Amino acid sequence: MDKKARADICDGDDEESVGLLRKALDAEGAVFVSKDWVAGVDIYTLKIGNEDLAVFIDAWSCDIEGSQEVVDRVKRTYERMKTG
Repeated sequence: MDKKARADICDGDDEESVGLLRKALDAEGAVFVSKDWVAGVDIYTLKIGNEDLAVFIDAWSCDIEGSQEVVDRVKRTYERMKTG
């Protein structure tokens, strides 16, 4: 079984940064699969190629979880967009 990687992206109420994450996910070709809600956390399941990626957003944080490769790609794209 593949080990999952996780990365903190930003505060959950930082709308500008969450918007940049959405743009980074679009740039990586993410496709929406589903949205769930558990104990105050919105959980989005996406596909990037054949890989699953979960995005967790609550009042305190926004983070992602998936394979190390996909998490690293999304983080790099997000950081590139953030720094302009």
